[in-house]
Amino acid sequence: MSLTVPHDLLDQAKAGDIDDAAFIACVRDSLPYAWSLIRERR
Repeated sequence: MSLTVPHDLLDQAKAGDIDDAAFIACVRDSLPYAWSLIRERR
């Protein structure tokens, strides 16, 4: 299991200002199993 982080999101993280929606999309798209577990608990 690994997280694939787009370059623009990585640049945002380095600058200290991450877009929440982009981060959530990154987790959702890179880790579908983990995302499904999180969604079930909501």
